[in-house]
Amino acid sequence: MIPGIPQKYGNLQTFLKKNGYKKCGSGSYGMAWECSDGTVIKFFENDRAYEDFVKYCRLSRNIHVPVFYSGVKKIGNYKCVRMEKLSNTRIRRRITIANLIQEKLDGGVVSVQNLKFFNDHPRLIKVIKWISKTTWSEDIHYGNILFRGNVPVIIDPVAH
Repeated sequence: MIPGIPQKYGNLQTFLKKNGYKKCGSGSYGMAWECSDGTVIKFFENDRAYEDFVKYCRLSRNIHVPVFYSGVKKIGNYKCVRMEKLSNTRIRRRITIANLIQEKLDGGVVSVQNLKFFNDHPRLIKVIKWISKTTWSEDIHYGNILFRGNVPVIIDPVAH
């Protein structure tokens, strides 16, 4: 972990760039930076929904959620967590998977494609059940679906 962000680095991104981190993603509530050891640190501010998701992931050991190497830590004005690096390639596949997950969450008519997908990925149902039981808003889109090899991983499915 970054031991601390000195006061002279008012801008977190400037500090991270100067210290060899590479930005690998960002969203409404946070940003992710790749470390030299191949892991990722996600920084965010006051995102209780994401903190709940991190807790769920650390307890569930489900192959369809990220591996977190730490709990949520506070550094300066930010919170952060160290996690595995995942692949953001195959955009069309990620869009399809996000649509299939949303269809399942909506509880409407289930397509043949959806049935096959969830038969191939049965442990994903447990993640979807967790999402549907939370008090947070669903946040399913292709940007929140990445891959570990050929395994789809939901990285941030809820928002406040």
